[in-house]
Amino acid sequence: MVSRDYEILFPTRTITALQNLRGSNWTDLVTKISNLEVNDDKRIAFTLLMARLCNCAFCQIDSYRAIRGCVPCAIQTIERFQDDDQKLLELYSQAQVDLSQYMGTIS
Repeated sequence: MVSRDYEILFPTRTITALQNLRGSNWTDLVTKISNLEVNDDKRIAFTLLMARLCNCAFCQIDSYRAIRGCVPCAIQTIERFQDDDQKLLELYSQAQVDLSQYMGTIS
């Protein structure tokens, strides 16, 4: 059975499911991000972070990850992340920088 919870890149509706998977720093970040508008740069940077961590660009519809769906994939990715929450926050900051640089190049 194929899941209907499959999208091309990390879906923002998945963000709230990640809220209580790690420590307080991660929970605070996810809470702030989930309350932002969909087109907010911080939320887009979080989507970029998760797409990178989950390797969304290489997910295929017939892969095990896609069959399970985006929510279980994202949860598993965050739960299995080997570094501490500080590293996740650093990766998020880098995603913000990358997004800012990219947006500057297309303006």
